[in-house]
Amino acid sequence: MSKARSTFVNCPICARWAPYGICPDHGVIQAPEEVALAEGFKECSKCGLRKPLESFSKNSRTLDGHQGQCKSCRAAYDKSWANRPVVREANLRNMRDTNNARYANDPAFREMTLARKRKQNPEAAK
Repeated sequence: MSKARSTFVNCPICARWAPYGICPDHGVIQAPEEVALAEGFKECSKCGLRKPLESFSKNSRTLDGHQGQCKSCRAAYDKSWANRPVVREANLRNMRDTNNARYANDPAFREMTLARKRKQNPEAAK
């Protein structure tokens, strides 16, 4: 059985959806020709295009060892998610809290921060 396969096929015996062409009742089934993909290619679950496996990030938890979405679709999703105001504000708040705690408890971090501020604004350091 080819590793690069569409996620689900229809079992011809019981008509159940079989993940990766493996029916729970009948074992490995023959996938329809239009579902089987060429070795080294995979279909993106987001855009539906068949792309080489290099276009997919690795994921050891999947059967074929690659993410379901291609890198470009995943990047667009991550960008849209990170730019949501709620998420952006939570990230900034977390970063502020972490840096404030480090500034208060770590003298080396405090000195590094002050040196950077002095370098960025030399007139305020006078």
